[in-house]
Amino acid sequence: MKAGEAKERLEVAVTGTVAAQKIEAGGDAGEKATPTVADMAAVQTLIENWPPMSRKAAEQTLDKYGPPNEAIASRLIWYNNGPWKRTICYRDEVLHNFPAPHTDVIEQFIDYQVPIEKFGELAA
Repeated sequence: MKAGEAKERLEVAVTGTVAAQKIEAGGDAGEKATPTVADMAAVQTLIENWPPMSRKAAEQTLDKYGPPNEAIASRLIWYNNGPWKRTICYRDEVLHNFPAPHTDVIEQFIDYQVPIEKFGELAA
């Protein structure tokens, strides 16, 4: 690697590290939630032709969390709903192989702090 390339890579790494520290210090770590909610009439129109399993999951999630923050033809997305960082309800079933092959239409996310000593195991 040439000296100029090494310097540029170091500058990028330092810039990223400083930006991350500013975000964490400000309490704004993670993705930004969409502050708006989708129009329920539009959401109902979107899901009315979804497959039965997806439509039922969407309806149950709407009942529990209210209107999603984002709604497009293929998915509904809620941010910071209940204990979840994000909930996505998909129109199309997604193959999932654990603990046995099956399909899912709901995906939910949490923030989870992994001890640094476990990172190698997770990255492998």
